[in-house]
Amino acid sequence: MPHIHAVIPAAGHSRRMGQPKLLMEFGGETLIERLLRQLNRPEIASISVLIRANDQALQEKVIMHGAEVIVPEHDPEEMRVSVELLVEHLRESKSLAEDDGWLLIPADHPIVEPDVLDRLVTNWLKSPGKITVPIHEGRRGHPTIFPWPLANHLKRIPQDQGLNWLLRNDPASIEEVECKEPSVLWDLDTPEEFERIRRILEE
Repeated sequence: MPHIHAVIPAAGHSRRMGQPKLLMEFGGETLIERLLRQLNRPEIASISVLIRANDQALQEKVIMHGAEVIVPEHDPEEMRVSVELLVEHLRESKSLAEDDGWLLIPADHPIVEPDVLDRLVTNWLKSPGKITVPIHEGRRGHPTIFPWPLANHLKRIPQDQGLNWLLRNDPASIEEVECKEPSVLWDLDTPEEFERIRRILEE
């Protein structure tokens, strides 16, 4: 059976939030703990989190929950660089097959609801050669599952483009999964957004 390897770029500074967002708490657990717990499932063979060298508290939380910590020599300035480093780590440390995949969940989107992940994984296992992306009310969100061969295309992304270039470059290879949950679109960048999402999840 194909395996999925989760990659989480978490090297941001959370400047707009005013504090490390992944260490903020919902219901007694930090956002990173919640995310790692939700990704802990048989289909996901590994979880790698890229973290800045001086972010010791986040590193400790990730190690405590059994995920791999990747600390780059230099702090990445862009998320695409973080993703390139995470994928390179997979290439060097895992024996991946052509029908394996990598799941990208940016730190700006740390809420992954179990039902959403169930549908994404189920759809991807049926079509492991497709980019599997959630969609809500016509808008694409996260997390996204990419076929492993697309890792070779990261270096081809133009310098002025982000990771969405992979989706725009080959639209026929995309499998959109309709989700009723608006959480696939949530960005968690400011205290106001945190409070709004906290209220929703606690209802």
